[in-house]
Amino acid sequence: MIPTMQELLEPHVQESVRGQLKRKQNIMKFYHDQNAHNLPQLYEKEPIRVYQNKQWEPATVTAKLPHRSYEIVTPAGQKYRRTRTHLKKTFEQPFPEEQEPVDPEPEVEPKSIPMQASRSPEEKPTSPEVVKTRIGRVVKPPKRLDW
Repeated sequence: MIPTMQELLEPHVQESVRGQLKRKQNIMKFYHDQNAHNLPQLYEKEPIRVYQNKQWEPATVTAKLPHRSYEIVTPAGQKYRRTRTHLKKTFEQPFPEEQEPVDPEPEVEPKSIPMQASRSPEEKPTSPEVVKTRIGRVVKPPKRLDW
């Protein structure tokens, strides 16, 4: 065994940890509050956009709920509860609540686009096109793609 003093083997209680933690939290709060702000309140029947499926979709506010939440309805008639961070105020016209069914348009057959014949390996382009970037540099295709 290695000789050790008995005092080093006894546990020590850290007494100033709570005060240090509180001071650091107050510093973090100070810097956070410098740029933080409350979002403006939304009102009933106000047109908005709601963040769903990684895109902003149109909706309308139907009610203000507690805890910064709003009840919204989409043009499809679905009701959601969302916090203010997922809602964006827009200046669009609100969608009509009662939408009449629209007659489906007759389907138009797509026009067929003729396929271009693929080049055989022996064929080389007759006139190489010079492609330039915005800055003006000439783009050269890699030599490994020459047939």
